[in-house]
Parts: sequence; structure tokens; C-alpha cells
Amino acid sequence: RFGLGRRVLPILEALHEVLSFLIVTLFFFMASVQVSYALTDSKLSGIVFDTYRMGFIGDMNSALFFGDERPTWSLDSLFHFWWYFFFSFLVMVSLANIFIQVMGNAYDKAEERVGITFVRCRVTASLHYTLMADALHDLFARGGQDDTTGYVWLSFPRHLDAVAMDQPEDG
Repeated sequence: RFGLGRRVLPILEALHEVLSFLIVTLFFFMASVQVSYALTDSKLSGIVFDTYRMGFIGDMNSALFFGDERPTWSLDSLFHFWWYFFFSFLVMVSLANIFIQVMGNAYDKAEERVGITFVRCRVTASLHYTLMADALHDLFARGGQDDTTGYVWLSFPRHLDAVAMDQPEDG
């Protein structure tokens, strides 16, 4: 009716596909946390929270690399500025834009094959329910007949059905 499954499946598939990119991004986030922890006296929980805000919200807090002191241009703070600029460019600009592109491509690919994915999910759920029902029947059935006759369900596109009917059988 609403096609909710066909709308949600590409999103879930795209999230699954970008998982490897998020793991790589996590290494850069942890590098930022490590540098910030070494340069400042801030609590680790605050550093992790500020790093999350920098990466996912785009809110760069200068306290992440300068601590509570106000950033000033001096030879001593040049090292702090370098890391501030490096991680702001790497995480906020580069990785964020790459993530958007990877997520968009993954969603487009998933949306193209949503029909196949939807049927695959239905078949998998049907198989699980059938296996569960058979297992429960076998577990609680007493002295019943063993039903070994059954059917195999085969699914293929309609245009292949027409092609198969036009083909003569070999034999």
C-alpha cells in the first residue's frame, strides 16, 4: 500500500555498505582524540564529545586543541594551530564530503535493485518461518506421518517465463 519496505530497504542497504568507510573514519577520529588529549588538559569524555561534534555536526570547538586557554598567534601555539587546521580540514571538510558521496552512491545502487532485495528479504523471512514451523512441528508431533513430499518455489522475472515458453525442449 505505502511501499514502506521498498523505501526503507535502500536506506538500510546503503548504511550497511558505508560501514567500512565509517570504520576507517573512526581511526581519524581516534587520532584527533589522541592529539587533543596530548595537547590539552581536558577530560577524555569532553574530548570525545567535541570530536564527535567536529566530525558529525561540523561544530569545531577551539578548546579541542587549545584547552581552556584562548588561542593566540605565537611560536608556542603554532603546533596547536597546525593540528587544529589539519584535523578541521581532514575531518570536517574532506571526510564529511567523502562520506556524503559514498552514502549517495550506495543509496543509488541500492535503490536500483530494490525489487530484487525486497524479494530476497521476503524469501529469507518465509524460509525462516517455514523452518521454524517445521522444527516446532517435528519437536511436538507424536507418532505423526513423515511428510517428505513438498514443493520448491522458484522465482524469476516474467520476461524470462515468456522466453522459456518459446524455446523448444532439447531431447
